[in-house]
Amino acid sequence: MDDSHPLVQATSFGPTGLVILDLLSVNNLLDTVPVITMDTLHLFQESYTFYDTVQSHYKSPLHLTITKPLDMIEEHIMSKAEFNDAYSSTLWKTDPKLYTKVTKLEPMHQKLEEWNAVMWITGRRRSQGGERVKLDVLEFKGRWKLNPLAYWSYDKVWSYIRNNNVPYNPLYDQGYTSIGDEMTTSKPEKADEGVEHAHLERSGRFAGFGESNKECGLHVDFDLDPADNMKLDDEKDEENEFEDAGNVTCDIDMARQGECAEE
Repeated sequence: MDDSHPLVQATSFGPTGLVILDLLSVNNLLDTVPVITMDTLHLFQESYTFYDTVQSHYKSPLHLTITKPLDMIEEHIMSKAEFNDAYSSTLWKTDPKLYTKVTKLEPMHQKLEEWNAVMWITGRRRSQGGERVKLDVLEFKGRWKLNPLAYWSYDKVWSYIRNNNVPYNPLYDQGYTSIGDEMTTSKPEKADEGVEHAHLERSGRFAGFGESNKECGLHVDFDLDPADNMKLDDEKDEENEFEDAGNVTCDIDMARQGECAEE
């Protein structure tokens, strides 16, 4: 492939991301739209095995890039032991912002910059609740973000997966509804009578961090450091132009983030 890729899919191979991946395949777009996923080195073993499942299912022309965390001098860390030596085994708990930055934000941003990406596709949906309930299909956060299934329901996503024999992480058959790092993922809360199951889809994520921290760090606006503030005014000017042209709601993510890829 050419080194320049204006459109990229970012996914953690959650249900919505898998539907998007399959739709790219059905429309013969996998050859031109590379797929990126972030290995934090803290995933479930089933998630690592699923990398092979996805690649085997789609084969060529799937172009999958798996990023690794970065150390203090922006060298890639290849094992959990190396990560613990560089940061600590509890960084995810003691400094979740730094953990997200070195495991997801910076590795992805680095790759998007390398590819000159203009837009990247995410698997977020309004029906996942929380900060996503007012999600727009198109956003501008340093670069364009496309949420093509923003209005799909939980049931519609799974109906597509089952009807089209799309492979999925076997952890979903064990009762998980949203999967991330092993230490911050648990099974969802049980729905009370009359509560729609879909609203609890992400209730098992980021256990112990409180309701205000259910959003993946890739989609949260962290404070920009002083060096980034010089970029902020220019980006805001761009945002205003895009808002006038297309009424797109914009905000700036940490370090012109690249994103949870989540889902």
